[in-house]
Amino acid sequence: MNYKNKNLISLLFMIIVITFLHYFTSFNHWEIHEIYRRLYYIPIIFAAFKFRLRGGLVTSIFIVLIYTPHVVLNINNTDVNFLNQILEMFLFVFIGVITGYLAEKLDIKNQLLLSQLEKISQIEMLNENILNSMSSVLIALDLNKKVKITNKAFSNKFNKSKIKIPNFFEKDLEFSSMEIDADKVINGEEIIVKGILNIDGENKKEVFKYTMYPLVNYLNKTEGIVIILENVTEILELEKEIENSSRLTSIGLIASSIAHEIRNPLGIIQTIVQTIKYNSISEKKKDEGLDIIIEEITRANKFVNELLDFSKAKKEIIFRSDLSKLIDNVVTTLNVYEKKCNIKFKVKIVDELICAIQVDKIKQVFLNILLNAINSMDKGGVIIIKGYKKDSNAVIEFVDEGKGISKKNINEIFDPFFTSGKVGTGLGLAISKKIILEHNGLIEVESEVDKGSNFKVVLPLG
Repeated sequence: MNYKNKNLISLLFMIIVITFLHYFTSFNHWEIHEIYRRLYYIPIIFAAFKFRLRGGLVTSIFIVLIYTPHVVLNINNTDVNFLNQILEMFLFVFIGVITGYLAEKLDIKNQLLLSQLEKISQIEMLNENILNSMSSVLIALDLNKKVKITNKAFSNKFNKSKIKIPNFFEKDLEFSSMEIDADKVINGEEIIVKGILNIDGENKKEVFKYTMYPLVNYLNKTEGIVIILENVTEILELEKEIENSSRLTSIGLIASSIAHEIRNPLGIIQTIVQTIKYNSISEKKKDEGLDIIIEEITRANKFVNELLDFSKAKKEIIFRSDLSKLIDNVVTTLNVYEKKCNIKFKVKIVDELICAIQVDKIKQVFLNILLNAINSMDKGGVIIIKGYKKDSNAVIEFVDEGKGISKKNINEIFDPFFTSGKVGTGLGLAISKKIILEHNGLIEVESEVDKGSNFKVVLPLG
């Protein structure tokens, strides 16, 4: 027997018992019938709560129907008593309808509440599952830095007893060094704080990257902080391995380039020396051979000097210099190419560009860029040099009309020994980039094949 049937049987039983009392009690005891009549409210209210509006209405009407014969049989009593019984029957229906309606509304609200609670429970379960599925450690603290929430990764990684401490940043814990950053987030000085934390692991010291976020409520008020710890030990070790591998590759490339650049002049020198020593040649031929030897030694020496410039930083004095004057000086130096290569320089400096620089090094950068531009312009053309301020930086652009750089090579042009030309060692742009980075600047290039290139140098003003 289900729950609904049990309620129905209970309801019928109450109605039958009360009705039985009415019909088997003498009409002369009208005061007792008053009590019995009040008892009908019990099944009416019971039906309203169990079967809602329909139950309250049907039950009250049913009680009126079975009670009406009793009223008719008792019609000889006083008029006041008869009127009371008639009013009471109307009250049965009224109470049944009102109570049933209110019970139905309450039931709907309860259903909505249960539905919301179920959704909240599902969301909480989902959030808990998400937190516990994270490989990173998550800790939520209140404004007093007491731990409120942690995920499974925290429990697995650190001693569980630390979760119960009154203050997360106790001095005997590894996390105490983070407390200053936590105060910054709580006080709103910085929205997000990142840092590195070294923690003694089971077998070795582990490195964690931590990120702190403000924990805000729906009123956008900070209630605490959220800390995420990410173990980056393996990543750092992998980066070191990649760096070492890259270094070995670079060393191999440098060694190969050195062998190539030095072997060629040595081969030429050896051939000339053997010719002079073992063959009878004129003085004129000897002089020509010696000139070639000097030229090849000079070329090899130039390569070695460029290699030293790339690998070893020279300490030079920094001056506050006007880049426009430096550019004028560089253009004057290269004026010889205007007639020789049919090149024309156009300088457009719109702002005063004062920077703290190593003058000779920056001059070398500008010369390297312009010489590359000249070499790329076989048929001549115009090289535009633009200078202007952007934010707190000086920007110099070198725009040429040369061959341009293919998409395949544009990411490699700043690599040591990379060159697409027939002359040069491929160190010019690599050295230029190194110099600009030493000045906390930036060098970048935009290029299109057969249309030219735009080298942009950005240096901080100051």
